[in-house]
Amino acid sequence: RHLTHRGMEAFAKNCWGLKKFSCSQCTFTAKGVNAILNNCGSLEELSVKRLRGLTDETIFDLIGPGVVGDSLRTIFLKELYNGPSYSPLIISSKNLRTLRLMKCSGDWDRMLQTITERVPGMVGIHLERIRVSNLGLNAIFSCPSLEIFLVKMPYCTNLGLASVAEHCRLLRKLSIDGCRANSTGDKGLLSVATYCHNLQELVLVRVNATSLSLGSIASNCPNLMRLALCGAKTAGDAEIACIAAKCTALKKLCIRSCLITDQGVEAVASGCPCNAAKLIAIC
Repeated sequence: RHLTHRGMEAFAKNCWGLKKFSCSQCTFTAKGVNAILNNCGSLEELSVKRLRGLTDETIFDLIGPGVVGDSLRTIFLKELYNGPSYSPLIISSKNLRTLRLMKCSGDWDRMLQTITERVPGMVGIHLERIRVSNLGLNAIFSCPSLEIFLVKMPYCTNLGLASVAEHCRLLRKLSIDGCRANSTGDKGLLSVATYCHNLQELVLVRVNATSLSLGSIASNCPNLMRLALCGAKTAGDAEIACIAAKCTALKKLCIRSCLITDQGVEAVASGCPCNAAKLIAIC
């Protein structure tokens, strides 16, 4: 925690071939991060978590773009008070493949619009507990190559999910955590079933799915191997039986805090076509 931007500048100038950099709970603020970005032209992965030492004068200092615009592939930002200050870095990383934003302050709707317009080739996006509405989710459709989409926030609605599903048809992994908002359910999931036929992993936390949408996903997504239902008030024995009967490629089924009984568990044991399937049920 005693490391300053001067130490980071000396380090970066002598380690210009650096490919991966991660820092957590450091106090060197924007100058320290910029030292890496301005000197390490081969950097491929950047992870910045809980950066300390910010003042009223430095909290809005911009990060990047530096000399990493062509090389950077992964950006992970977590618990940053100055999250929006990283937008110049993100939009200049034209070869960026994965973007993870977790618990970063700021209004990300407009920034996501700009980011996805400038960096449409991303294949993985993870948004957790940041201020994003349907406006920001709609911007995700600018990334047609998206394969992994993880979202955990109360403002993810059926409308936003449907927009992502319709325009990002290569999705392999989809995780939705509604954060107790109960704003996502069958309507959004039916869009997933309609457009995302390559889906292999689906995680639904506090999403009101019924046998209507789950059956459609099971029928239209033949490669679905991993399915998790957690805290779904609408998922009962009928939904579990539907999954067991139709998910022919299923290898792992996780059920937590759902309204199932012995009947649902028996349906999985007797109806699941794949002998390799595993059931983790915590009700």
